[in-house]
Amino acid sequence: MEELTSIEMLLVRYFSGNISPEEARKVETWIALSEENTKVARQIQLLSLASDSTSIEKRIDIDKAHGALSRRIRKDKAKGVFRWVERVAAVLLIPVSIAFFYEMSVKGDAEVQILEARTNPGMTTKLSLSDGTVVNLNSGSTLKYPNTFTGDVRSVQLEGEAFFDVAKDIRRKFVVTTTDGQKVEVHGTSFNLEAFPTDSITTTTLLAGKVTFISGDHACDMLPFQKLVYDRRTGRMTIRHTEGDTETSWKEGKIVFNDTPFNEVLRVLSKRYNVQFIVDTKKYDDDAFTGSFTTQQIGQVLTVFKASSGVRWKYEEANESEKVQRIRIY
Repeated sequence: MEELTSIEMLLVRYFSGNISPEEARKVETWIALSEENTKVARQIQLLSLASDSTSIEKRIDIDKAHGALSRRIRKDKAKGVFRWVERVAAVLLIPVSIAFFYEMSVKGDAEVQILEARTNPGMTTKLSLSDGTVVNLNSGSTLKYPNTFTGDVRSVQLEGEAFFDVAKDIRRKFVVTTTDGQKVEVHGTSFNLEAFPTDSITTTTLLAGKVTFISGDHACDMLPFQKLVYDRRTGRMTIRHTEGDTETSWKEGKIVFNDTPFNEVLRVLSKRYNVQFIVDTKKYDDDAFTGSFTTQQIGQVLTVFKASSGVRWKYEEANESEKVQRIRIY
């Protein structure tokens, strides 16, 4: 029980960044031991976002005083304290700069292995590929990539959203394939790709260099500060100019809207805050919003929208079994 308490205290410091390299390795080793450890770590991270470190440590001490660190009671805590944490965290902006672990699996032979990096909702991660390419992986996303690139093509597969800063290699192009079969081909460039399987669109935003977006027999070359929106239902491609702030601000833990349509605003907020919107009206369909948010809670963001545009909203009463907060727009 004392060992688990020590780990939980280390987790609090780990997610606040106040930890030594040796302690960080101990935490990461412990997380990788089991799915249960990973779940506990995630809940501690969510709790760290809902309160400060001192409050968390006091809460853990209370749990210890009541014998809550036994295996049996730890399960109860996951259903009790951590269920409360999930409800609280559902209405918070989870800073994307806080992302210290992700799940990884290995497939293939000893020479070339396919690695899988997966981020949980509210978490992001940054990883470097063997060729020097740097990838920022957004919340709820998965990237599959080889431990080393061989052949004439550097190929990876994305489900979700990622920002790629691709290492230049004129001999080997870099290809990102989505789960729906779209491709982005580059040699050395910086771009954002959003391709969640639950969405009906795939978007690519180019900041530097040149990319080619490919879907089936159709291909489209893009130039810097262009955003391509591909409708997977109709096959239509639309290109428009963008400064890129709205599409890439998630890397710095920000939300930036620049004359953004209301339906897109809700889509972004839904993913960033891990909430579900229920929209009972169409009166905001033609509205667009401009603003920047950092550490504000979802309620604070929606209050700004209410003050500026009269958007009416309310929290829906949640059942204990629900992990996602529902918000009604009316």
